[in-house]
Amino acid sequence: MPRDLPISNGSLLINFDQSYQLRDLYWPYVGQANHTDGHPFRFGVWIDGQFRWVHQDGWQRTLRYLPGTLVTQVTLENRDLFVRLVCQDAVDFHENLYLRQITVYNLIDRERQLRLFFSQDFHINEIELGDSAIRWRNSRMEG
Repeated sequence: MPRDLPISNGSLLINFDQSYQLRDLYWPYVGQANHTDGHPFRFGVWIDGQFRWVHQDGWQRTLRYLPGTLVTQVTLENRDLFVRLVCQDAVDFHENLYLRQITVYNLIDRERQLRLFFSQDFHINEIELGDSAIRWRNSRMEG
């Protein structure tokens, strides 16, 4: 499956697919272990008692970069929910840190409650049961 929106600093690479699902997370070596193993990380919205994942039908998506940068500029609009999300994703240049900023626009003239949902499906070192990580310290090896 093609990856439409990559962001990277050389040691951390994150790829999004055409429906704005995070699909790949490579670290610490780009091209080696994919810690998602291609499984999607989902992002959803609950508003007025309705829930939608942003990869589902009903969303208009524009996937771009901010001009002259490797910062994403993703616009997600759902006319059934009367909501627009503008998302900016980046990988820090100096640190292996992934950042996301989400700006929510209410498209109707009344106050509403909105919740954002994020679902990760890690496969650390491409192992199905590797959904968590720990740094192993062995005092004999750190001499």
